[in-house]
Order: sequence, then structure tokens, then C-alpha cells
Amino acid sequence: SLIHQNSAGNPLFMIATLDHLRSQQVVIRRNGQLMLSVPLAEIELGVPDSLSGVIELQLDRLSDEDRGLLEAGSISGTIFPAWAAAAVLERELDEVEEEYAALVRRVRLISIAGQDELPDGSRSTFYVFAHALYREVLYARLPAARRAQWHLRVAGRLRSMFAGQEASVAHEIAAHTAAGSRARSA
Repeated sequence: SLIHQNSAGNPLFMIATLDHLRSQQVVIRRNGQLMLSVPLAEIELGVPDSLSGVIELQLDRLSDEDRGLLEAGSISGTIFPAWAAAAVLERELDEVEEEYAALVRRVRLISIAGQDELPDGSRSTFYVFAHALYREVLYARLPAARRAQWHLRVAGRLRSMFAGQEASVAHEIAAHTAAGSRARSA
């Protein structure tokens, strides 16, 4: 089920992930049975090299602007709000949402996941990567300094949006601040 979850049931991704686990000797054959050599909770699947190259090729075919939008979204996770990407890019939310709407129509790497109401009563669209592996490759491609800066921008936007109500998003603020600090020291 771990492989299925990580690959969202995509057969190509499932096979590549299983091959990756075998090459890392996480999945081994003992007495004719497949077994794990480490506890399930300790397995970090990552992106198999065979898939990383395929995903990199897809991303390299995109324009710099489209790739930048996807990279900005990758800061917040597989499901990300447009307001966070706007904060990362230091641009207006409505402008960024229009660009994401066009991107959704042109490529199949993200889709609309819904909308959420922000503390000021405005709304922001949420997007989801077609597959978590796309997000992981995009995120890994970011230089550490940019990643740190972008995480800190999201933390700052959370603080300003939820001024006086920071406790409701304290976990998210802390996670982005910590990720910003880790990336900066890397």
C-alpha cells in the first residue's frame, strides 16, 4: 500500500518505485518471499532515478514562467494555495490565479483542488499536483537559498493574513520557518 500511495496507482510509477526499493535493498527476496529489510515507518521512497529523468524532461519542456509557477507551488506541498505561490513570487493573488488557470488548461501537471476563504473574506484557489513525484522533483531542483527565502515568505504571509489569530496556523508558520532555516543552512 505504501508503493500504491506514493505512486497514486500509476503503474509506471509503481514499477519504478518497486525497482528503486529493490536496488536499495529495502525490498529483498528471502526464502522465495519478498520482505522489507527495514521497518515500514523508516522507508523514505523519494523519487526513483528512472522517474526523475522522465519528470525532468517534462519540466524542461515548459516555459520559464510555467516552471516558475510550479516551483512556487511546490514550496507548500502537493496541494498548495495560490495565495502562498503569490507570496513566494511577491505578486498579486488575482494575477497569479489567472496564470494558474491558464496553466491548468495547457498542461496536466496540476489541477484545481478547490477554494478556501481567507481571513479577510477573500477566496483563494487551491491546486494539486497530478502526482506527488512532480512536486518532489520541482522542490528538489530549487537552490537552497531560494527555497529558504520562499519558505520564509510563506511564513510571513501567514503571519500577516492571520494577524491576531496566529495560533490557528502556528504549526504551518513553524513548519515554513523551520524549512526556511534548514534550507538556508544547507
